[in-house]
This record gives sequence, C-alpha cells and structure tokens, in this order.
Amino acid sequence: MGETTVIAHALLTIVAVSLAATFSVVVLLRVYDISSTLSEVLSIKTDALRVQLVVAYMEERVVGNVYEYSIYIKNVGSASVTSIESSDVYLGTYRGKLFLFQYNASGGAGYWNYTEKGDGDGVWEKDETFIIHVYSSTRIDSPVEFRMILPVGATIREVYPLP
Repeated sequence: MGETTVIAHALLTIVAVSLAATFSVVVLLRVYDISSTLSEVLSIKTDALRVQLVVAYMEERVVGNVYEYSIYIKNVGSASVTSIESSDVYLGTYRGKLFLFQYNASGGAGYWNYTEKGDGDGVWEKDETFIIHVYSSTRIDSPVEFRMILPVGATIREVYPLP
C-alpha cells in the first residue's frame, strides 16, 4: 500500500505541475496581449498629442451655385500628418447641424479637398500651411463651425464668424 500512495502522490504532483505550467502560459500570454494593446494605444495617443494644428483664417466665396469655404490651417506641432485624404471634415452653423464632407481631389458640392502651401508632397509637415476647401450646395449661416478629425485621432475645432 505504500507504493500505491507514492505513485498516487507522484501522479498528483505531475498533474499539479502541468496545470500550473498551463495556467502560467495562459496568464503570460494575456499579459503580453494587454501590454501590446496598451503600447499601441499609447503610441497612437502620443502621435495625436504631437499634432498641433491652428486655424488661422476662414473665408467664404460663391462659385456658381456652390459655396466654397476655405480654411487656412498651420501645423505648429512636432509631428507630420500623412493620409490627409482619410480625414473627416465637418462644417455647419455653430450650435446647429454639422454636415460631413467626403474627400474628392476635384472638389464639388458635398466634398472637400486641399491646397498645400509648402513642398507639395501631400504630407502636412511642421510649419506648413494647408488650405482646406469645403464645397457646399447651401450657404452656411455665420458663425461657421469647422471640425476636422485626422487619421491619427487629433481633432481641430474652430468657430469662425464670417462677414
């Protein structure tokens, strides 16, 4: 009966060690996943904080039956912005309804595009000014609210009174 007890203890010890090892591997994998996710989120938030864009001026003009709103924005942050075409642009009356405009290089009512006042490479680098052109089929009453959400998560929001 002594041998049976020793064998049973040995088997239970092997099972306990195997379960502990399996549990440790699962816990370590979850910790790695959480750490990786947190690192990625922190990197994205850091990029968004390094982007600092300032609206300098906004103007409205009528071209045919389309209202063109030009917003002059300077990058004063330490990071460059790429994939500008993926940004969301909203325009509307302050404390009223905002309208989402989609990017289209050739413009047109319901769309936006941009002009780069810099080296023309499509990257919004430090100290460069971009002019965001927003085209609306209807006039937006003043004061006009402009919002732009960049692919890195940074947001520009400006309320501007038009004459």
